[in-house]
Amino acid sequence: MDALSGCALLVRREVFEQAGLLDEACFFSFEDLDFALAARAAVYGEDIEYSGPLAREVTREGSSLRVWFDHATSGLESRGGALRSFEVAGADGSFIAADARIERSTLVVSAPGIDAPVHVRYGWSNSPECRLYNREGLPASPFTVSR
Repeated sequence: MDALSGCALLVRREVFEQAGLLDEACFFSFEDLDFALAARAAVYGEDIEYSGPLAREVTREGSSLRVWFDHATSGLESRGGALRSFEVAGADGSFIAADARIERSTLVVSAPGIDAPVHVRYGWSNSPECRLYNREGLPASPFTVSR
């Protein structure tokens, strides 16, 4: 059986709290798998990857920005085609579409005409084409980071 429909999953509140998944200020929805992975890691102590890549910091390398990630130690990959939905901006804050390439567990992002990039963002639109994943198959969250 691949999936069940019309059923519910009951989870003790303590498991949610220990896994850090309850935020009273936010309505949340996520796949059962996301919760199950987080619970296995946080609650049951399994040494597994439980999150997609999360942008941690950015450094400038000439006219490019290198984005460093948590939850990407095994590497990054593009799924469903070439990477899309990246934008960079200089000090003026005007974002334009950018090219991104994967280098192991980092991304190098640049755009023609932006010689001194300061900001990079991903998936920052109403309908982004998000194709960035870690090697475990978990998707990256949209982000914006600045140098």
